[in-house]
Amino acid sequence: PWAITVNGRLVGWGGFQREDGGADFALVLHHADWGLGRSLYRVILERGFTEFGFDAVTIGLPYSRDATVPLARFGFQPDGETSYGGIAFRPALAS
Repeated sequence: PWAITVNGRLVGWGGFQREDGGADFALVLHHADWGLGRSLYRVILERGFTEFGFDAVTIGLPYSRDATVPLARFGFQPDGETSYGGIAFRPALAS
């Protein structure tokens, strides 16, 4: 994972974990910096597909977060349901 800084200030962390043919992606921002998410997603996903050569990128959203519409702006589409540690998640896939 990467520490994400803006103007020398830590605003969050994020990164990729390689999977078969692609990667899982996470981005966690300090609440005060949520407005940076759109620009950060664009830059980081671009790196994933071009620099790292991923065929697909997946994110997992807990049901407490309904970000389906905003994530569709980045090309993510719902991709079933999964669980981790007994908690249900809604995966979304971009390719």
